[in-house]
Amino acid sequence: MKLTKLLEKLGFTDKEARVYLALVELGEGAVSEVSNAAKVKHSTTYLVLESLEEQELVRQNRLHKKLVYIAEPPSKLVAQLNQKKELITQILPRLLETYRHNKKIDN
Repeated sequence: MKLTKLLEKLGFTDKEARVYLALVELGEGAVSEVSNAAKVKHSTTYLVLESLEEQELVRQNRLHKKLVYIAEPPSKLVAQLNQKKELITQILPRLLETYRHNKKIDN
């Protein structure tokens, strides 16, 4: 299965997956380079990079007065999943309690 499809199964949109993979392959790149590599419109690439930055999967760097984007290491995906698992583990008892309470009311 293609990497883009696998990333989509992790919650990436198609364009996020393509842009992230393009940056992983490039190492770093200006928006135009990322856009070309990902085959995503230039204007859309800005929005996708912003979304990936918010998800802490991409960061910006100024290189000789030029703004370049750098992908965070793919291992960051595992760290993020582990953080989500921890959060779910913390809130699960409260969710189950609420769920059980509402089931008693429904019956």
